[in-house]
Amino acid sequence: MKLVITILFSIMLTSCPNKNQINLQEEDSFTSLYKGKMNGSENIKEKNKVITSVNEWQYFLSTLNIDKNNIPVVDFSKNTLIVLIDKVRNTGGFDIGVEKISIQERKLIINVKHAGPKPTDMVTMAIEQPFQVIKINKTNKEIIFVTI
Repeated sequence: MKLVITILFSIMLTSCPNKNQINLQEEDSFTSLYKGKMNGSENIKEKNKVITSVNEWQYFLSTLNIDKNNIPVVDFSKNTLIVLIDKVRNTGGFDIGVEKISIQERKLIINVKHAGPKPTDMVTMAIEQPFQVIKINKTNKEIIFVTI
């Protein structure tokens, strides 16, 4: 009987959520909506942009030369979009993306990582401009972009 009670008690303790883990999940949670490469002819400068409305989102989509049929609908009353656009590159092999999202006081810190090929890597000879669009929960915190 003591063994059964010990096992049940152990199961109850391990099934309780850890508050630190919950905060970490909320802090680092985002959904990648679209990741790709533009062909560089859109004349969009390298930037990180926060989109908070349908009008801003529709305008941004109209500037891209991508297939818009695969873009999901976004509820801006619950979500905010973050757009990361790299500079135009003269070869393939480059990438941009969110490495980590963290909260520090009243700021939401988004760590942006740029990646590129090594000098000895074989790459495509094409003009490309990597970008990524992510969805986060709506926030009233100041959004800060940090390039790592």
